[in-house]
Amino acid sequence: MTKCNMSILVIDDHDMILRGAAATLHEEIPGAQVVVARTASEALEKAAAEHFAAIVADLNLPGRGGLDMIRQMRRLAPRSPIIVHSMHTEEQFGLAAMRAGARGYVCKADGGDLLAKAVRTVISGRAFVSDDLLNRLAFLASDPDCADPHEQLSDRELEVYRLIVDGKSGKEIAHQLSLSPKTVSTYRARLLEKMRMQTESELFRYALERRLFSTD
Repeated sequence: MTKCNMSILVIDDHDMILRGAAATLHEEIPGAQVVVARTASEALEKAAAEHFAAIVADLNLPGRGGLDMIRQMRRLAPRSPIIVHSMHTEEQFGLAAMRAGARGYVCKADGGDLLAKAVRTVISGRAFVSDDLLNRLAFLASDPDCADPHEQLSDRELEVYRLIVDGKSGKEIAHQLSLSPKTVSTYRARLLEKMRMQTESELFRYALERRLFSTD
């Protein structure tokens, strides 16, 4: 491959993932300079100070949800394509990531080679997601009323839903997302209303049936 000069920002709060991604990108994209960030705030600061050819971002970040960060990153660095690199599969969070502004989606279980391919693809100006996801996104854009209940949730509501299913208390969710407990209660109420449900047990059952947040 022709040697290039470009910077790639990798955002993850796990050192092992950061080291693995950096090593793979160095090897597969000769000349690439990998910059790392461990929090959304740190990533946004670096994106404001430097142009990146691509940004690789986890969704589960301390202090702020990854989907919220992606939206802010798109406003801050509109010329830098974003790839979500998540433990969750594309079927689980791909639609939400694309709506937030991501141009690619790679599950961590798929390995580093696919991540490098995704980076090369988005740098070339193309999206790196399945045809099924692109078709679903186009279909919902033309007919939003056909969306499943969870597809109508906002980024924040979806993240609160994930943490509820994770067994987190309202206080724990508030701490993780840097929100007040009262705000978390408001999101929970909106979540139940949009899902047309009355209890968290129904939320658990729906998530289990749809495998929304499973990692296997």
